[in-house]
Amino acid sequence: IDLNKILVASCHLVLPRAKEAKIDLLFERPTENIVIKADPKRIKQVMINLLSNSVKFTPEDGFIKLQIDKDYENNNVHIIVEDNGIGISAKNIAQAMSTFGQVDSNLSRRYEGTGLGLPFSKKLTELMGGTFQIKSEENLGTIITITFPMVQLDNVNFNKTDESRQKNQMINLINDRRYNNITWHHLALAKLFLIGWHYN
Repeated sequence: IDLNKILVASCHLVLPRAKEAKIDLLFERPTENIVIKADPKRIKQVMINLLSNSVKFTPEDGFIKLQIDKDYENNNVHIIVEDNGIGISAKNIAQAMSTFGQVDSNLSRRYEGTGLGLPFSKKLTELMGGTFQIKSEENLGTIITITFPMVQLDNVNFNKTDESRQKNQMINLINDRRYNNITWHHLALAKLFLIGWHYN
């Protein structure tokens, strides 16, 4: 699958929720296409779960950052979701990763759920041959890294025009008040993917 497309689509699905919560969602999109071997529906579900979970537990004016880190030495791709939300203490990480194991805190009680998000995402990732790691500190935030083997592009064809348009682009997907007058209808008509484009 084309990982870039999956991540952009996942961000757009979480975008309205993040805007409503006044949280910045950032995605640093690679300039080249990255291919991994995974089920597109499952990987999309994992990304939506992780991004939605970050929105749920990140206070107003916080941030969520999505990035891809390529490990050429081991031929792996790391997908990293980082936030500066309420975080999880070291002693509670195991509980958070267990089924129905949402950590008890003042903020988590405000947004009660099934507690399935993280363990479900971990299970799906592992079923697709990936690995799932979580690092978190209470009151500082959480970093989740999922890793998949990278597929060589020798026999994969992509549209070169689309690839050139991605070059040197830093995508800021969210809560920038300067873009509030741009509607989704206008974006669709213009065939744009993003709320804001920032060039390095």
